[in-house]
Amino acid sequence: MAGHFETAVPHADELISMRVAFLTAQRFLEMFWERGLKQNEEMGMLLSAMDMSFFSDGSPIDPAQWHDFVLARDDVVGRLVQ
Repeated sequence: MAGHFETAVPHADELISMRVAFLTAQRFLEMFWERGLKQNEEMGMLLSAMDMSFFSDGSPIDPAQWHDFVLARDDVVGRLVQ
């Protein structure tokens, strides 16, 4: 039986690269921040730290952001496997 998520979210099981997932998360947060009229300074700082357009290798300005993203991915995957 299909759950609500499967019918409400097109392409819910689509596989994407980690880079695309990171950029998608960044854009999602950016859109959320913009809807709040950019009032949250901490969100602005997080988005700046996640910026992948500064370095030629495409890494985020703050390398810890990528590390934390990978840890979050591992946590989510671990929960799905259980």
